[in-house]
Amino acid sequence: MITVVFKLGETDVFDPGEADAVIEDVVRLALEPDQLRAVVMERILSRSPDGFRFKASRPRAVKALFAHAGVELPAGEWIAVAYDAAALKTVGKPWNPVIDRNLCVNCGQCQEYCLFGVYSRDKAGRVVVSNPSGCKPGCPACARLCPKRAIIFPFCPETPINGDHISPTDVSPAPLKKEDLFDRLKKRL
Repeated sequence: MITVVFKLGETDVFDPGEADAVIEDVVRLALEPDQLRAVVMERILSRSPDGFRFKASRPRAVKALFAHAGVELPAGEWIAVAYDAAALKTVGKPWNPVIDRNLCVNCGQCQEYCLFGVYSRDKAGRVVVSNPSGCKPGCPACARLCPKRAIIFPFCPETPINGDHISPTDVSPAPLKKEDLFDRLKKRL
C-alpha cells in the first residue's frame, strides 16, 4: 500500500505522518492541469502498489481540485487528518473557488450572485469556474449562498466552505430566491 499526502498550500498545516509521496500546493497545481498530471504520473502512477491510501487535511477539497483540473486519481482509501485551523486565518493564495461536482445541482445561484464574473455555464449547461483569477481574495460569499455547499475555497477558515466534512445540517433544502436574499440583506440593515 502506497501512502500519498496532499497539502493544499503553505497555510495547510498538519502532521502527515509516514508517507511514500507528498504532493505540495495542490490548489496552485490545480490551476495548471498539465503540471498536476505530471506530478501525479511521477509520484503516484509510476508505482504499482497493492493499493493507495490518500491523506489530506480536507479530502473533499483535494478531490474537487483534481476534478476541476480534469486529472483522475486512482481508487484508494481517503483519510482526513487533523489540521491547524488557526493557520487558515490569513487569506491563502491563490484564492479561488472550486466546485464539488458530487454536490452541485447547477442551480446557478453562484453565477447570479458573483459580481466578479467568476462563474459561467459550459456547453452542457453545468456551472463552472471560468474566471478563477477574477475572484476577490477573502470573499467566499457565493459559497455561503450555495444551497448544497458545493463551492469550496480551500484557504477559507470557515467550515465547510474550506472543503472540510459536511454535516447534513450544513446543506439547505432549496436554493434561495433573489427576493429571499434581498429580504435577508434588508434585515441586516
